[in-house]
Amino acid sequence: MKILVFISKTTGIRSLDVLFSKYPDDNYLFVVSDPDKELLIEKIKSENKKYLELNDETIRFLESLQADYFDWILNLWGGYIFKETILSKAKKSLNIHPSLLPYGRGRDPVVWAVRYSHPAGVTLHEISSGVDAGPIYYQEEIPYSFPISGGQLY
Repeated sequence: MKILVFISKTTGIRSLDVLFSKYPDDNYLFVVSDPDKELLIEKIKSENKKYLELNDETIRFLESLQADYFDWILNLWGGYIFKETILSKAKKSLNIHPSLLPYGRGRDPVVWAVRYSHPAGVTLHEISSGVDAGPIYYQEEIPYSFPISGGQLY
């Protein structure tokens, strides 16, 4: 399978371990961004996989590809807001979002969960052109109690 993966942060690094151990033969193109960009690149290079850094040039390159070029787009804590010009490059898409949608759409959802006493959790959903608005495939609530900080819950 041809998979375009947007990836960043510690969760992205852990996700690489899963992808490389369980699905080593898939054809990946990683798009890496801060934070932890250097660690991600080092790990991707050690597996002889292809990567690009997230910037305008990378987006223009991806937009130049034919529709359905990839089988999947995975967003593993990538932080990129997808436009249809990128979504059209894959047959399917999946995002891991650190909130129990519809609570906490967008950035820093864990902080908002604590601030407003919303339910916390993780959601696996299809990527759409709306921020964290695609159909939901799986959710798991993470119970918490006060006192707790956003960092502790994350």
